[in-house]
Amino acid sequence: MRRRFYDRLITHKDAAVLGLSLLLWSLGLGLYNFIWPAYVRQLGASAVDYGLLVSIGMLVASFSALPGGVWADVYDRKAVLIVGWAIALPAPLIYAFAPSWQWLIAGLFFYMLSTCANPALQAYIVHSTPPERLGATFNLVFAAFSLGLVVSPPVGGWVAERYGLRLVFYLAFLLYLLSTLALFWLSEQRAPEGAQLGERAGDRLASAFDPRRWFRGFSQAHLDRRVVVVSAAFAAALAIQNLGLPFSTPLLQDLSGLDLAAVGRLGSVASLSAFLLSPVIGRLADRVGHGASLVLSLFVFAGSIAVVAAFPTTMPLVLVSFALRGAGDGARGLMTAGIGRLIGKAALGQAYGVYNLLVGLFSIVTPYAGGWLYEIGPTWPFWVTAALTVLVAVPLAPLMTPAKEAG
Repeated sequence: MRRRFYDRLITHKDAAVLGLSLLLWSLGLGLYNFIWPAYVRQLGASAVDYGLLVSIGMLVASFSALPGGVWADVYDRKAVLIVGWAIALPAPLIYAFAPSWQWLIAGLFFYMLSTCANPALQAYIVHSTPPERLGATFNLVFAAFSLGLVVSPPVGGWVAERYGLRLVFYLAFLLYLLSTLALFWLSEQRAPEGAQLGERAGDRLASAFDPRRWFRGFSQAHLDRRVVVVSAAFAAALAIQNLGLPFSTPLLQDLSGLDLAAVGRLGSVASLSAFLLSPVIGRLADRVGHGASLVLSLFVFAGSIAVVAAFPTTMPLVLVSFALRGAGDGARGLMTAGIGRLIGKAALGQAYGVYNLLVGLFSIVTPYAGGWLYEIGPTWPFWVTAALTVLVAVPLAPLMTPAKEAG
């Protein structure tokens, strides 16, 4: 009895540490995330250039996913998280001194390379969470990330207007550093023996840095074809969001005439929406079904995108649109948790490596396509995003059911 209580206590402590680290990270990211597109354009990039920049970032994230998944199953996941977080630390400093938009590629490389830690983060949560609470736990932990994005965008916009963007990036670096240091309080967690790629330390080291091992997730028996198929379907749905969302700031500037401070405030509204709606969607999924909850959240997200496309100059409706946008974050959490519900704990890291690889590969194309659509008309990426989201929502629902339940 005492041991079981201690295990629960450790789980709660680790959830709190992860929440604190994600909160600090999002406070740093939120300082510039919503004014980032304006900064890129300020450095001379067109809408197509901006879309290309986002696509390059997704390309780097894609190729970091598979090794990250293997490392999550080979090494202590706490160590993988710390290293992954640390890789991104140079990014805001590079942004601060970039003389043109092309220089941002170097900073984006470090930032997106750090996503190699995503499989370890996702596997860490799934490994220590009962399946019946997975939807709520995923969205609750990541709600801490959304909370940081509520607070910091107005601060970032105000600092940028008053003192310049360089100070914004310095502050972001400091918060990223604190977020990384917070992870040292996390408990260690290793994958079960079935996921280890060798019995001896030397074997594990060789396996972890062997590119052939990075692709074992596609062929290994305990990562069945259903995981790959479902991952591809979810990745396509998430990539659709990247047709329009990256161009929210240009739309608000070009059609609504908003300054950076106002854009930051609307970004806070969207993040507050994610903070409030994601846990509700997760809890609803655990109670009434993940498939129905996913369809509902995607429909709400599509509606929010259609509203801002139809009424970009009507501020009350723009506010409503951003207040509902968090349903998209809730849907993302359900899909990410859905991968964990499909597979046992023995290969979680590799399963999420495959999932993140496919999310990245699909998302390489859509921001660049969104840039071309934006050149045709600023609302076009949003209309296409809304329409495609509605089209894919219902077919995704059956994929939320684990095979043993579906059969």
